[in-house]
Amino acid sequence: MDDLTRQREINRAAKVKEIFRNEIFAETLDLLRDRYKSEWAATAPENSEARERLYYLSQALEEFHGHLRSVLETGQMADEQLQHKLH
Repeated sequence: MDDLTRQREINRAAKVKEIFRNEIFAETLDLLRDRYKSEWAATAPENSEARERLYYLSQALEEFHGHLRSVLETGQMADEQLQHKLH
């Protein structure tokens, strides 16, 4: 990874940090996680279609959140590499 790419990754991570600091974002993630879990718990055992839909929604939400975490971690690693290179 060259310095320009590292800087781009650092900048992307900074944007994700701002997203994670946003209380509406955090509230929305928590609300959706709780909603999917409670709706799943309230479904009848024979309603596999609804349970499956809620499962996929939960998975998509976690994949979305995981991607943002990955961008943050990549930026942190790029920052460490750049700092190490400068010292």
